[in-house]
Amino acid sequence: MDIISSTLWYDIQKGDDASTTQLTCMQEILLQVNVQHACFESGCGATGHVPQVQERRETSVTRQAIVHTNDTHFIINMHALHNAKLLRQVLPRSMTEPQPYVPDRRAHHCNSAARLRATNTEKRAEKQAQKDAVKEAAVGGSGAPVCSFHWPSRKLSH
Repeated sequence: MDIISSTLWYDIQKGDDASTTQLTCMQEILLQVNVQHACFESGCGATGHVPQVQERRETSVTRQAIVHTNDTHFIINMHALHNAKLLRQVLPRSMTEPQPYVPDRRAHHCNSAARLRATNTEKRAEKQAQKDAVKEAAVGGSGAPVCSFHWPSRKLSH
C-alpha cells in the first residue's frame, strides 16, 4: 500500500469498456499523444443515432452519430508542436517520415500554375468586358457622353 501512496498513478481506459482499464505508474508515461480515429481507412459512417442532451439530461430527440468499425486504427497528430521532438524519438522513422502529397511535385506545380494562368486570363477578360459595358452605357451608344461636366479652369495668381 505504501508504494501506491508514494507514487502517482494514472488510470488508462481504452474506449467505453471498463474491463480494459489499466492502472499505470505516472513515471512510465513518456508523453501525451493526440490521436484521431482513422475513419476513412476503416470505413466508418454516420449510421448510429444518439439522444440529444439538453441541460445535462437526455431527450427523446436523436441525432446521427459516427459508428466506428474498429478501435485499433488511429492517426497520430504529428503536427502537435508541444511534443513533436519526443514523437520523432519514440516512433520509428517509417512512421514519421514525410509522405509526398503527389508523386511528381514539379509536374503538379506546373499544372496548377497553368490552370491559374488560364483562370486569371479569363477573369481579366470578364473584368475588361464589364468596364467596356459601363463605358458604353455612359456614352449612350452614340459615341458622345450622355452627360458631361467640366470644372471651370482657374487661373492661379501669384
